[in-house]
Amino acid sequence: GDKNSLIGKKVDVEKADLIMAVRLNTSQWDRQLPAIDAIMRKKKNRGAKLIVINAEESGLSKVADVAIKSDEVTALKGIAQAMVDMGAEKPDTMDLTGASVDDDIKKAAELYMKANNPVILSCPSIYEASSNLSLIKGDCISIPFEANAKGVVLMGITGEGGKSYKEMVLNGGVKVLYVIGEIPLDKRPDVDFLIVQNSHMTPLASQADIVLPSTTYLEKEGTIVDYMGRLRHLRETVKPVEESKNHSDIFIELAKKMGIEDIKKPDTSEIEVLASVEVEPKVSPFEKRERLDVTPSEMIDRTSISVVEFSRACL
Repeated sequence: GDKNSLIGKKVDVEKADLIMAVRLNTSQWDRQLPAIDAIMRKKKNRGAKLIVINAEESGLSKVADVAIKSDEVTALKGIAQAMVDMGAEKPDTMDLTGASVDDDIKKAAELYMKANNPVILSCPSIYEASSNLSLIKGDCISIPFEANAKGVVLMGITGEGGKSYKEMVLNGGVKVLYVIGEIPLDKRPDVDFLIVQNSHMTPLASQADIVLPSTTYLEKEGTIVDYMGRLRHLRETVKPVEESKNHSDIFIELAKKMGIEDIKKPDTSEIEVLASVEVEPKVSPFEKRERLDVTPSEMIDRTSISVVEFSRACL
């Protein structure tokens, strides 16, 4: 991801009296964004309205006031048009050409316009399209699948100008592949040199030229930036296994081996400054960024299999 797909304004979803969930297959039972699922269901039980927009079947749709099963971008564009038809003002540069408004779209727009504090929760691949509605009314939050995706982007590690892991694996042309953490990949891709940095000896790690053992989340101290942009502190619960290291320590050691001596972990004040960054939404095309789309069930299955079935990666 990048700042355009992940970072927005600081928004408190607890104050929302309407939540619009866009392409979020949340489930406490399947462990897909369970905290987000719990918040939305709690808010709904306490009187907030809930709109669900998803091209796929979603368990959350069963408790929604309006559930729209269609292409998400098409639905968002239709809702924007319906809001304008009701008298809302849109930015001059927002293009609603070809927008379609049916009964469900109109009902969703009516609920959204009546709300005092509507908040949109969107997956990153559609966040920019979703943010267009917040330029008319309300706020929008990008909800990545990974816990610290926003923190990683704020550190400057983005996919801008690069390739997704699927593009690197499927399209070829990559000589050295450095895999950090879990990706749904078991077979070694066609690369000259494979590095795997992981806490467990997965099938991919067993085929790597080099394995760099990393700690689990219980074995490290650090910070994450949660989905609402809040800085959270993590404490070490258990000691690291054998010679496994935190990801940040591995990166620093590698950098020094490459001749970059002036490198260190940021202090608390530097982290707080990074975490305070906000990005104002801007008018964007009503489009889906396909390369940012992920299948949560694949990622959950991969993580579960690694922890349950495979031994720790150790030096």
